[in-house]
Amino acid sequence: MDLGLPDVAEALRPLLQQTQDHVMDLRNALGA
Repeated sequence: MDLGLPDVAEALRPLLQQTQDHVMDLRNALGA
């Protein structure tokens, strides 16, 4: 099964969003 670039981007989008949410939580916790 050959994944096209849009398919890969669509699959990674939720992971990237989740990572950003964690980063924001860490910044808030550190009071930055």
